[in-house]
Amino acid sequence: MTERASKPRGFSNPPGDYQGNPVINYCDQDVPWTRIAEHKHFAPWDQHNKSIIYREYSRQCEANDIPFYLIRLVKDKKY
Repeated sequence: MTERASKPRGFSNPPGDYQGNPVINYCDQDVPWTRIAEHKHFAPWDQHNKSIIYREYSRQCEANDIPFYLIRLVKDKKY
């Protein structure tokens, strides 16, 4: 199967809540990232005024990458 790798890019969030959940996946082809993780929601018992956000961007695997996403193509299906 064809594989893709993931490259996270972090950015900080202004005060408040960015997305209200720890992780949201984005499947729309018009959105360049595959998911956003907002880390303060992984520990809801802690209170934070700001958060750290990571967007994950997928790309084709290269020689030294760790495969992260499998891509199931029509040629990979067994009927």
